[in-house]
Amino acid sequence: MEEASYRCSRSRIVFDFPWAQSKLKSKLHSAVTVSENVVLQRRGESRTVSLGPNTVSFILSGEETNGRYSVTEFGAAPPPAPAAPMHIHKKEDEAMYILEGNFRLSLDKGTIPAPTGSFVLVRRGTLHTIANLGPGVGRLLIFLTPPGFEGYWEEMANLYRASGGKIDPAQQLALREKYSMDAREDRKL
Repeated sequence: MEEASYRCSRSRIVFDFPWAQSKLKSKLHSAVTVSENVVLQRRGESRTVSLGPNTVSFILSGEETNGRYSVTEFGAAPPPAPAAPMHIHKKEDEAMYILEGNFRLSLDKGTIPAPTGSFVLVRRGTLHTIANLGPGVGRLLIFLTPPGFEGYWEEMANLYRASGGKIDPAQQLALREKYSMDAREDRKL
């Protein structure tokens, strides 16, 4: 089998096969469509945004998976950085794989340790959060199905940047409602 040769630039990979093409259809896209059935994403080439001390890297968007799921890498800062509030996804199942770090999964009935190598599936409608216990930055892959919620992180990053880190609670609530997320701090669940 012939191997593809490629040239890398900061924003895309150019393949020397006529069947290979780069498709960057949305601002969340950073992967390269190699063929109809193969999408390639190399480490360090995904688009990354900041949510304060945390980072979100968009590995695969829903468009790149034909609307099946999205994959995002979350870099969670250690305490005292806050974790996400207890929340419910009304539309998405959320699977998380702990790449690095020591996390704690909190549910409405208690907490469960989630160290490196743990896999967690939280079905839609389940109250939960996951927090990095430290001491360093923790990393986890987040798979959402159906995709779309990754847009929340994109828009939150924009709000965070525009507000200098002081997001108006009304804007945050509106964004959570837009992405069908209920958070305990917003209302009684």
